[in-house]
Amino acid sequence: ADLKYKIYTLADRAKIKAALKFIRQTADCRKMTAAQVDAKYNNTVNTYVKREFAKYIGGGRSSHDLRRCYAAIIADRYKPADKSVSAFYAEILGHGLDDVGTALRYQSFYIKS
Repeated sequence: ADLKYKIYTLADRAKIKAALKFIRQTADCRKMTAAQVDAKYNNTVNTYVKREFAKYIGGGRSSHDLRRCYAAIIADRYKPADKSVSAFYAEILGHGLDDVGTALRYQSFYIKS
């Protein structure tokens, strides 16, 4: 399917592109399934997440928690007033617009005012 959606970023676009290029050059996963990539790299990624992000979101967190944080920050900054939080989460996380139920599982973080 040729699905397109806007990707909101929290950092400079050039830095993100450079980081993705580095990752792709370092770990060629083109012939791997998502499950194989997860099995190979998940523990390493989560080790870095716990070390680098504990002071911001608490200890014992994972890369999935960063996705939840991303959604909360982006919704706080960019959600249109006429769109529900669940619908906006579904949109920015690439879920089907009819799949707001999945978006509910991501609403575990909030932004303090």
